[in-house]
Amino acid sequence: MAWLGRPTRRMAFTNYLAQSVILGWIFYGYGLGLFNRLEAASALAIGLVVYAGQVVFSAWWLRRYRYGPVEWLWRTLMYGVSQPMLLLPRGQAASALIRTAKIVSSFRDGPKDQTRNLEIPGSRFQRAPE
Repeated sequence: MAWLGRPTRRMAFTNYLAQSVILGWIFYGYGLGLFNRLEAASALAIGLVVYAGQVVFSAWWLRRYRYGPVEWLWRTLMYGVSQPMLLLPRGQAASALIRTAKIVSSFRDGPKDQTRNLEIPGSRFQRAPE
C-alpha cells in the first residue's frame, strides 16, 4: 500500500492546494455548500474519491515532468533560475543537474574578487595566500 501515496509525496504542495480548492468548493457556500448536509460516510467517500483522483493525476503528471506545477514555481522563485520541468533521458538528466548546481553555486558564492575585500587585516581568520 506504500505505492498508493508515493506520487502524491513529490507533489505535496500542489496536491495540498488542489485539495483545499476542490473540497472547499464542494463543502463551503461559495461552491455546492454541502457542509452539514451530508452524513460522515458520504463526506468520507467524497474525500477518498478526491484523494484517489489526486494519486492518479500525480502519477500521470510525474511520468512527464520532474515536479508538480507549484513545486516547480517554488523552486524557480527560490533559486532565481528557471528550473527544468520536463523529464530527460538518464544521460541528459545528469548534465542538466550539474549545470543547475553550477548556476546555483555561482549565485551563492558570488564573484571571487569580492570575497577578498571582506578580509580584515590582522584577523586570525584570514585566508591562506593563493
